[in-house]
Amino acid sequence: MSKLLFVDTNIYLDFYRIRNEVKIPFLSHLEAIKDSLIMTDQVEMEFKKNRQNAILEGMAELKYPNRINVPSVLKQDKSSQALNRDVERIKDRINKLKTRLENVLEKPTVYDQVYKVLQRLFTKKKDIDLYRKSKKDMI
Repeated sequence: MSKLLFVDTNIYLDFYRIRNEVKIPFLSHLEAIKDSLIMTDQVEMEFKKNRQNAILEGMAELKYPNRINVPSVLKQDKSSQALNRDVERIKDRINKLKTRLENVLEKPTVYDQVYKVLQRLFTKKKDIDLYRKSKKDMI
């Protein structure tokens, strides 16, 4: 018998969270082994139910850096001025990332690669997958 893999919903949601180290290449690996991956309607439902909160949580953790204070004697120093410009650039990049996360949240079928891969995995419906039978299947 071949090896099977079950992945908990929280692992899928970790793609949206900052505090975890789940890497995007993991998605490609899951797709590559999809015939050995056990999917359930419970996992699908939990993912779709909690996806928005995980994205919002990730967005909230993308915070702007505080202004860096330097002693007055160094405020006119080129390094001090460059540091302040860098802080402003970081703020701009964080704004861009937040905009991208908003797109991921609002249009998952276009902008969310995690959602798109998982949709393909949720709809594969192999014998190893655990889905409730519909009334049609029972007849």
